[in-house]
Amino acid sequence: MESKKIMLIEDDFSTQFLLSECLRTEKYEVIPLDHGKSAIAYLRTHEMPDLILMDLTLPFLSAEDFISQVRQLPSGNETPIILVSGKSDVGDYAHKLQAHGFISKPFDLDPLLEMISKTIH
Repeated sequence: MESKKIMLIEDDFSTQFLLSECLRTEKYEVIPLDHGKSAIAYLRTHEMPDLILMDLTLPFLSAEDFISQVRQLPSGNETPIILVSGKSDVGDYAHKLQAHGFISKPFDLDPLLEMISKTIH
């Protein structure tokens, strides 16, 4: 069985590294990027991942603009997006952005992995 691809967009290198390693341990293929502009550039030239896991606040491109651009790409409407935020009250905003879910920082890994598994399996 081919492993599922997760694009991880996180500008904090330590968080990006730790999450990437945890996801790889769970047999996911991880595409780590540090901001929305690099992610859009990647998506324009590669196959859409099975899931986009992204920090809500990133440099160079707002979450709203990023998601809007993703939704305009081929298969972009079907690609689930999970938001990660240091704010606890992002549920309504995540819904407005048509994200498939959100998790607040700091978070336990198990609920995040469960959310990912339910979203792409």
